[in-house]
Amino acid sequence: MNDFSQIFAFYSFKGGVGRSMAVLNLAYALAAIGRNVLILDMDLEAPGLSGFLDRNQEIPGFAASDMVDLVKWASTTSLPLNPLSFPLHSEYIVRVPREKLQGNPGANSEPGRLDILPVEEERDYYERLTALAMGSYDQDALIRMGSILRAWLKSLRFPIEVPDYYGPTAERTAAYDYVLVDSRTGITETGGLCIGPLSDQLVVLTALNDQNVKGTCKFLKEVGILESLPHSSTDADPTREKAGPRPGSKPCLIVASLVPAGEIETKRKRLEHLEEVLGKVVVKLSYHPQLALQESIFTRDYRDEYLAHEYDTLLRQVLRMAGDRNDDTLPERLTRRKHSPVEFRDTLRQLLHSATATGSENLLFFLLSEAIRSEIKDDADFILWDQACRALSGAGQSSSLSVITQWANLLSQWSLHSIDRGLATLRIEAAMNRYKQVCESDKATSHQKAEALLYRGITHGLQDEPHKEIDDFSAVIQMTDAPAELKTEALINRGVAHGKQDEPHKAIDDFSAVIQMTEAPDELKAKALANRVWVHYITGCYREAIEDGRQAVSLKPSDWLPHNNLAISLLVFGQTAEALVSYEAAIALANSAQLEEIMADLRGAIEQHKALAGAEEILDRIEARRQALKSE
Repeated sequence: MNDFSQIFAFYSFKGGVGRSMAVLNLAYALAAIGRNVLILDMDLEAPGLSGFLDRNQEIPGFAASDMVDLVKWASTTSLPLNPLSFPLHSEYIVRVPREKLQGNPGANSEPGRLDILPVEEERDYYERLTALAMGSYDQDALIRMGSILRAWLKSLRFPIEVPDYYGPTAERTAAYDYVLVDSRTGITETGGLCIGPLSDQLVVLTALNDQNVKGTCKFLKEVGILESLPHSSTDADPTREKAGPRPGSKPCLIVASLVPAGEIETKRKRLEHLEEVLGKVVVKLSYHPQLALQESIFTRDYRDEYLAHEYDTLLRQVLRMAGDRNDDTLPERLTRRKHSPVEFRDTLRQLLHSATATGSENLLFFLLSEAIRSEIKDDADFILWDQACRALSGAGQSSSLSVITQWANLLSQWSLHSIDRGLATLRIEAAMNRYKQVCESDKATSHQKAEALLYRGITHGLQDEPHKEIDDFSAVIQMTDAPAELKTEALINRGVAHGKQDEPHKAIDDFSAVIQMTEAPDELKAKALANRVWVHYITGCYREAIEDGRQAVSLKPSDWLPHNNLAISLLVFGQTAEALVSYEAAIALANSAQLEEIMADLRGAIEQHKALAGAEEILDRIEARRQALKSE
């Protein structure tokens, strides 16, 4: 989501208000929508969060060092900082196993990563805590420690798995999207460190009884949140990012926790009073009877319970505070005609990481198809669309297998643009595995299987494997329940393959079969005719080529290929004037790559037939058009 982690400190004036459980439930909810989250157990004197995760086997154990050790490091480190001397991430962090996380069924994403920097109470805990002597530090020392810890957190990168076919230059590390700090209760040195220089934003929890409300209000006044206004965006403080925002300048979310189910009128008045005193909208977390028996991860294990829905409300508020919310304009922005490639990539990345992606599957699939058709060339774009395919194929939609076929097409295209032959091989192998996945799937429809076979055949042809190519096209043709359009495409492609194999009669048979199909659309008939023109041309049957060419042009006058194949047949047959007219049409309709094909065909004819009247004039026209396209 962000280049740098958003650090949220969770604070409560008194204990027993569900602060640690709010941190945990929010962390699991964020991971479920694909965010990468780090939890810090900064309640050093009473680290309940760490114990909960350990007792319930949510983590596999502890790392070599823990939160107490990290704070000790920060207390003995001086400024300015040398990032090369920072402690290793792996020495402190414990990862929640992936199987403990659940993806959000309403989002196009797999679960993110959830790590914790815990406190290990079984390893000389009291001795290490006493040696830390948090009470001995003055305000300046605490600010320095918080700034050091903040810098370390902002620098963290963890390894991510990427496919081998991405290549050695692909990014293989990522930053956390969120760091959630479970702070110490009350007015303490540790609490001050967390809410001060360490964090970006605050989440303050309070119960609704007088003692909690008054204590919370007193705390918010002490740190300047109630009196402060947001700083102007033009207020430049070069030390602010290093030290972290002051409490009074930080966004703050108030959460009323353990709100009872009964006493409706009293509860309403207390909530209204809290909002009136604080001048802020208050998020409500109700008391749940299960909390009296055991702490629970409601956002994962009890999704139907009312408390899980209230945690979802807290999730949406935190996402909004972080600027990580659904943007309904993202799909519309992707379809704009006028945007730079950089803008398009950034918007696509945002959409893929947003819950707005849910409901945009059809748009993303269309854009993917268009991107493949327009021939992606940049590795960064291939990687971005590969990630889009990964998200779409896991969306659980009936179209997922069609996405996998397009994914294979993307990888096939990528292999053709690969300079490194080893990477090209990895990419084509990945493509073939995906074609195979669709062809062998029990859930694939006849259309999806035929489509996968057709495109796999095309890929075999691009890889110079004609026998496999023809076999796949033949398999589509022989399918009794394959769509007629895909059978037609398979016949045309098999005809082209036979032509390349110097089997003109088989090629003409396939093209003729399409031309004679009453249900075949004119576009495909024109394509078959244009290809039959070429077979007639290379076998010297110019009259037949010209006859087919004129018919193809009448069916698809907007396509450059029928005009080109008719033109070259007319030119070689000596009908120069008509050939010039057909070439003019072909040149006007062709793009730069197609102009290269027209020129290559013409040069081949010149080489074979030597003197061809009008040939040089046509080459000049092609070159003029090429220059005109370059200047557009």
